[in-house]
Amino acid sequence: MAEPVNAFHSIQTDKPVQHINALIGPLSCDRRVTVFDAGTQKPFPHISEHVGPIIVVLEGGFEIRRTDGLVLVRGGGPYVLGLGEALYGRGRHTIYCTTALNIVSLSKEEAFEIVDKESLWSHVANLLAWQLQLMVARDEELTSVDAYTMIRAKLSELYMLKTQFGLSFNIVDFIQQRTNLSRSIIHQVISELKRGEYITIVRGRLVDMKSSLPQKY
Repeated sequence: MAEPVNAFHSIQTDKPVQHINALIGPLSCDRRVTVFDAGTQKPFPHISEHVGPIIVVLEGGFEIRRTDGLVLVRGGGPYVLGLGEALYGRGRHTIYCTTALNIVSLSKEEAFEIVDKESLWSHVANLLAWQLQLMVARDEELTSVDAYTMIRAKLSELYMLKTQFGLSFNIVDFIQQRTNLSRSIIHQVISELKRGEYITIVRGRLVDMKSSLPQKY
């Protein structure tokens, strides 16, 4: 069955690995690796007094969440977090470790000294540009649209995660954590899509979906 198109997920999986790897080597060289267990949740970007705001993710998966629990982005190593926050001084989010997370951290001053010395700003720019496009695509799915449009977009993302990576999530939890819609609204829409045989759910998990869901509810 053909997979539904989801701009946010497509951009998310098209990670600029070449540029990230060009940054990871110099930024992580000869630095101590810190390991966080799966399920750990910390403030981001200032995880602790011992962890700098520039975080080089060597291995493992994470989610960046708002303080109210809304999932903004999901990612995994290799990755570099905190560059934008270091440049503009914002950071009111949390990082949640979906698996064990191996990181190296640096202060803003240490990181940018290395970037200057190694002439890495083009790689920083490419990474930040990709992250910007990711947030634009996410906002297009969730801003000034109705509840059904949000649910439809997240179902497409969830189905791609299943087919491409074999990942499985509770369908209601997945949608609620990424939209803040009420569980009753999500259940109502999901029930109608099941009744119309657009989706197949087993034990609360999406197992199959038609390539084209209705545009309107």
